[in-house]
Amino acid sequence: MFKELNVIKGMHFGTDENGNMILNNDKAFHWRIPNALTGKVNKGDMVIVRVKTKSGAIKHVPVLVIDVINNFENTENLNLKNIVRVLDRK
Repeated sequence: MFKELNVIKGMHFGTDENGNMILNNDKAFHWRIPNALTGKVNKGDMVIVRVKTKSGAIKHVPVLVIDVINNFENTENLNLKNIVRVLDRK
């Protein structure tokens, strides 16, 4: 039996050589929507998520929501991290 979750699919932002924010569209990742934010996150929103850097440090980074998946079946038993907060609504 798998637990069904509310999940976002999103992409990280990076910076170009001039320091401007650009969308890093190489790979999309999934994060879990906590109960307090269920129904408040929409496609196109910018949210803050907690990530672990290569050095092992934890930091908060902005992510663009490209899809909201209700009743996501975690069949691969992914260890999904929570969204911290909604930064900007579309």
